[in-house]
Amino acid sequence: MVIEGFSDEKFSKSVDDFTFPINPENYSVTYESAAPPKEETTASKEKIPTNQVLDLRKLSLSFFLDTTGVIKLPSEYSKLTVDGMIAKFNKICTNMNGEIHTMNYLAVKYGKLDFLCKLSSLSISYQLFNPQGIPIRAKLDASFKEHLDPEVAAKRAAKSSPDMSHLRTIRAGDNLPAICREIYGDPSYYLQVAEINNILNFRSLKPGTEILFPSIQK
Repeated sequence: MVIEGFSDEKFSKSVDDFTFPINPENYSVTYESAAPPKEETTASKEKIPTNQVLDLRKLSLSFFLDTTGVIKLPSEYSKLTVDGMIAKFNKICTNMNGEIHTMNYLAVKYGKLDFLCKLSSLSISYQLFNPQGIPIRAKLDASFKEHLDPEVAAKRAAKSSPDMSHLRTIRAGDNLPAICREIYGDPSYYLQVAEINNILNFRSLKPGTEILFPSIQK
């Protein structure tokens, strides 16, 4: 896994990178809404939440820094202490970039993952020490919040866009093919939506049920 730092929100001006000496065993990606859901009032004065756009993601991962000698480290880390590795990580992820007066914009890359973001939280747990009390193993838990450049953010804000996820609250009279036509421009996606949401009878949707309409790459 590699974290590359950038000094601009279009991720075009690279400043430095941090290669993980030990790759994390796993990571998780969660979806969050950037804005609270709105409500609309029906003719019977009932308040029903309108579409809530799942337009932000959060990446969470845990990884170890270890100088016990049990794990062979890349040559660039062979002379660094655990604190030295943490300082290298902080230089990329947490320290203020004087040119932009904020932390660097980040790209976390690992396999197919290419996550454009900023660090939102970091927790460091020192776990092993040498006789002098110097840490030789630490566990870091880091969370990153997705950051989109203005053009991409504007595209995500368009609620009719098919390449983003939607959370729709079902109302009386709604049906999956019609909603798929509205969101994707194609009613045939209703089978995929039904499968993702474990819907056995798409012809009978219970009002008030929340259904996820995922992004569709056409």
